[in-house]
Amino acid sequence: MPSWRAWRACVPNSTRQGSMASRRSRGPSKAGRTPSTRCSTRSMAPRRCCRPRPERPGPVALVETNVISELMRRAPDAQVLRWLERTPQIAVSVITVDEIVFGLTRRALQPLRQRFDEFLANLQVLDIDHRIARRAGELRGALAARGIARSQPDMLIAA
Repeated sequence: MPSWRAWRACVPNSTRQGSMASRRSRGPSKAGRTPSTRCSTRSMAPRRCCRPRPERPGPVALVETNVISELMRRAPDAQVLRWLERTPQIAVSVITVDEIVFGLTRRALQPLRQRFDEFLANLQVLDIDHRIARRAGELRGALAARGIARSQPDMLIAA
Protein backbone atom coordinates (compact mmCIF):
# COMPACT_ATOMS: atom_id res chain seq x y z
CA MET A 1 0.00 0.00 0.00
CA PRO A 2 1.48 3.37 -0.92
CA SER A 3 2.47 5.80 1.73
CA TRP A 4 0.34 8.84 2.50
CA ARG A 5 2.65 11.13 0.52
CA ALA A 6 2.62 8.85 -2.51
CA TRP A 7 -1.17 8.64 -2.38
CA ARG A 8 -1.45 12.43 -2.07
CA ALA A 9 0.76 12.93 -5.13
CA CYS A 10 -1.58 10.74 -7.19
CA VAL A 11 -4.79 12.60 -6.41
CA PRO A 12 -6.23 13.92 -9.70
CA ASN A 13 -5.09 17.44 -10.46
CA SER A 14 -8.62 18.79 -10.58
CA THR A 15 -8.86 18.30 -6.83
CA ARG A 16 -5.54 20.05 -6.17
CA GLN A 17 -4.71 23.70 -6.53
CA GLY A 18 -2.16 24.80 -9.10
CA SER A 19 0.10 22.39 -11.00
CA MET A 20 -1.51 20.85 -14.10
CA ALA A 21 -5.13 21.65 -13.27
CA SER A 22 -5.11 24.81 -15.35
CA ARG A 23 -3.54 23.02 -18.36
CA ARG A 24 -6.47 20.67 -18.82
CA SER A 25 -8.58 23.36 -20.40
CA ARG A 26 -5.94 23.97 -23.09
CA GLY A 27 -6.74 20.74 -24.89
CA PRO A 28 -4.42 17.99 -26.07
CA SER A 29 -0.70 18.16 -25.50
CA LYS A 30 1.86 18.11 -28.31
CA ALA A 31 1.65 14.35 -28.51
CA GLY A 32 -2.11 14.58 -29.06
CA ARG A 33 -2.96 13.32 -25.60
CA THR A 34 -4.29 15.04 -22.54
CA PRO A 35 -2.22 14.93 -19.38
CA SER A 36 -2.75 11.95 -17.14
CA THR A 37 -5.30 12.32 -14.37
CA ARG A 38 -3.51 9.70 -12.29
CA CYS A 39 -0.39 11.66 -11.54
CA SER A 40 0.73 15.24 -11.22
CA THR A 41 3.49 14.63 -13.76
CA ARG A 42 3.14 15.47 -17.45
CA SER A 43 3.62 12.04 -18.99
CA MET A 44 0.84 9.57 -19.65
CA ALA A 45 2.60 6.69 -17.93
CA PRO A 46 2.17 6.38 -14.18
CA ARG A 47 5.26 7.66 -12.46
CA ARG A 48 6.92 6.22 -9.41
CA CYS A 49 4.65 8.25 -7.16
CA CYS A 50 1.64 6.28 -8.40
CA ARG A 51 3.13 2.84 -8.01
CA PRO A 52 2.65 1.07 -4.72
CA ARG A 53 5.91 0.90 -2.85
CA PRO A 54 6.78 -0.72 0.42
CA GLU A 55 6.62 1.45 3.48
CA ARG A 56 10.03 2.53 4.66
CA PRO A 57 10.34 2.30 8.36
CA GLY A 58 11.12 5.60 9.99
CA PRO A 59 13.86 6.07 12.50
CA VAL A 60 13.85 3.46 15.22
CA ALA A 61 14.55 4.51 18.80
CA LEU A 62 16.25 1.84 20.87
CA VAL A 63 14.81 2.23 24.35
CA GLU A 64 16.22 0.96 27.61
CA THR A 65 14.62 -0.60 30.65
CA ASN A 66 13.69 2.69 32.32
CA VAL A 67 11.51 3.78 29.36
CA ILE A 68 9.72 0.43 29.16
CA SER A 69 9.22 0.42 32.94
CA GLU A 70 7.70 3.89 32.74
CA LEU A 71 5.35 2.85 29.94
CA MET A 72 4.20 -0.16 31.98
CA ARG A 73 3.09 2.02 34.92
CA ARG A 74 -0.59 2.69 35.55
CA ALA A 75 0.00 6.40 34.98
CA PRO A 76 3.13 6.89 32.84
CA ASP A 77 4.92 10.22 32.93
CA ALA A 78 3.37 12.74 30.52
CA GLN A 79 6.75 13.68 29.03
CA VAL A 80 7.50 10.05 28.19
CA LEU A 81 4.10 9.71 26.53
CA ARG A 82 4.66 12.90 24.50
CA TRP A 83 8.06 11.61 23.41
CA LEU A 84 6.50 8.30 22.41
CA GLU A 85 3.90 10.07 20.26
CA ARG A 86 6.68 11.84 18.34
CA THR A 87 8.72 8.67 17.90
CA PRO A 88 7.66 6.67 14.84
CA GLN A 89 8.96 3.32 16.04
CA ILE A 90 10.65 1.93 19.13
CA ALA A 91 12.69 -1.22 19.62
CA VAL A 92 14.26 -2.97 22.58
CA SER A 93 17.37 -5.05 22.96
CA VAL A 94 17.31 -8.62 24.19
CA ILE A 95 19.18 -7.27 27.21
CA THR A 96 16.28 -4.96 28.03
CA VAL A 97 13.89 -7.90 27.77
CA ASP A 98 16.12 -9.83 30.18
CA GLU A 99 16.22 -6.96 32.68
CA ILE A 100 12.45 -6.43 32.64
CA VAL A 101 11.61 -10.14 32.91
CA PHE A 102 14.14 -10.52 35.73
CA GLY A 103 12.50 -7.70 37.69
CA LEU A 104 8.97 -8.99 37.11
CA THR A 105 9.92 -12.56 38.03
CA ARG A 106 11.82 -11.52 41.14
CA ARG A 107 8.78 -9.65 42.43
CA ALA A 108 6.31 -12.32 41.24
CA LEU A 109 4.22 -9.77 39.35
CA GLN A 110 2.32 -12.13 37.05
CA PRO A 111 -0.40 -9.68 35.85
CA LEU A 112 2.28 -7.14 34.94
CA ARG A 113 4.27 -9.89 33.25
CA GLN A 114 1.29 -10.66 31.01
CA ARG A 115 0.97 -6.96 30.12
CA PHE A 116 4.66 -6.86 29.30
CA ASP A 117 4.37 -9.95 27.07
CA GLU A 118 1.49 -8.31 25.16
CA PHE A 119 3.47 -5.06 24.88
CA LEU A 120 6.55 -6.96 23.73
CA ALA A 121 4.60 -8.72 20.97
CA ASN A 122 4.25 -5.34 19.22
CA LEU A 123 7.90 -4.33 19.52
CA GLN A 124 10.94 -5.04 17.46
CA VAL A 125 13.46 -6.94 19.61
CA LEU A 126 17.07 -6.56 18.49
CA ASP A 127 19.45 -9.47 18.91
CA ILE A 128 23.14 -9.33 19.75
CA ASP A 129 25.58 -10.81 17.27
CA HIS A 130 29.37 -11.03 17.18
CA ARG A 131 29.73 -7.57 15.57
CA ILE A 132 27.72 -5.93 18.34
CA ALA A 133 29.63 -7.85 21.01
CA ARG A 134 32.93 -6.79 19.45
CA ARG A 135 31.88 -3.13 19.26
CA ALA A 136 30.64 -3.24 22.87
CA GLY A 137 33.99 -4.61 23.99
CA GLU A 138 35.81 -1.85 22.10
CA LEU A 139 33.60 0.84 23.64
CA ARG A 140 33.93 -0.55 27.15
CA GLY A 141 37.70 -0.97 26.78
CA ALA A 142 38.16 2.58 25.47
CA LEU A 143 36.12 3.98 28.34
CA ALA A 144 37.99 1.85 30.91
CA ALA A 145 41.29 3.16 29.52
CA ARG A 146 40.04 6.67 30.35
CA GLY A 147 38.98 5.60 33.84
CA ILE A 148 35.25 5.42 33.05
CA ALA A 149 33.49 2.25 34.16
CA ARG A 150 30.35 1.07 32.37
CA SER A 151 28.44 -2.18 32.72
CA GLN A 152 28.57 -4.84 30.06
CA PRO A 153 24.77 -4.75 29.44
CA ASP A 154 24.86 -0.97 28.93
CA MET A 155 27.73 -1.27 26.46
CA LEU A 156 25.96 -4.04 24.54
CA ILE A 157 22.88 -1.83 24.25
CA ALA A 158 25.01 1.17 23.23
CA ALA A 159 26.81 -0.85 20.55
